[in-house]
Amino acid sequence: LKGDRSSVPQPAIAVGLAVAPKLTPEACRIDWNGSARKVHDFVRGLSPVPGAWTMMERSGAQLERFKILSTREYPEDRNAGTPGAVRIEGDALLVACGSGWIAVIELQPEGRKRMKAADFLRGAGPLNLIRFA
Repeated sequence: LKGDRSSVPQPAIAVGLAVAPKLTPEACRIDWNGSARKVHDFVRGLSPVPGAWTMMERSGAQLERFKILSTREYPEDRNAGTPGAVRIEGDALLVACGSGWIAVIELQPEGRKRMKAADFLRGAGPLNLIRFA
């Protein structure tokens, strides 16, 4: 193109615009009281960075922080029970939500590498009475 082209200022649209709030670490904590769909979408939206996280409680041990990097909704009709409750079926790590279950596909214990949930279950030792908080 030949000739001079100058920019044309556009009118400012200030109505209905808002600045998104800064993501703080506490805002990335998983709330297990939501529906399975809501928790799954929350994890997807924050993965891989900054990452959705939760605390795991084990019987007789202190709390451990985990990033949950990948999940899928678990098709089950019955009541999920207490939000954060963990159920293990074979190589699947299932977590109860406010309504429904999700299967954790990939997670990362604090200070360690990310891993598949099946690998975590094989090396985690006894998982009696664990839950996510």
